[in-house]
Amino acid sequence: MDILKYATKNIDEIACELEIDFKNGLTEKEADARLEKYGSNLFDAEGTNDWRIFFRQFKSAFVYLLFGAMAITIALGELIDTLMIFIFLAINTGLGFYQEYSSEKTAQMLKKYSLGRAKVIRDGKILQLTADKLVPGDIIKLETGDKVPADVRLIEKNNLSINETVLTGESVPVFKKTEGLKKIFPRITKPKIWLFLAPMF
Repeated sequence: MDILKYATKNIDEIACELEIDFKNGLTEKEADARLEKYGSNLFDAEGTNDWRIFFRQFKSAFVYLLFGAMAITIALGELIDTLMIFIFLAINTGLGFYQEYSSEKTAQMLKKYSLGRAKVIRDGKILQLTADKLVPGDIIKLETGDKVPADVRLIEKNNLSINETVLTGESVPVFKKTEGLKKIFPRITKPKIWLFLAPMF
């Protein structure tokens, strides 16, 4: 789904296209259907792959140098030197693999248990869900101190400003508006799916 095209449309157009009820939000049945269609509200990320981590251990100029030295010692018939270089490479590769594999597993566990939460209007009720359960067309409610759980299009706001330090490096909060943009600026990254809107209060 191309989320950027909704940045220039007005709220009524988007509501009509996505069949959204601003007051009651999506039904649970419709939300489940959209979750099945679009997938979880998460960034695409490659899982831990043992072979990929293993082969990464050899991407080093120093390792290439050792392979070259090993080839020379083999050509000269120095089997003991060759064996010593091979043992050093094996130990280096094994330790590097173990450390990187452990780090990746730990990072995945932290990511799993640090999912943000969001207040969502469904069937006319405000529910608290983890951010990965949000779907296109969900009506979310943000309050002071909340993190924005996905790409959103505002339909209501009350003097809203967002800290965008993570995205732009600017420390000054940016005030937001509900009107559509006249021009779309390119983005560096975007999530797998998007979220429609956020009524503010």
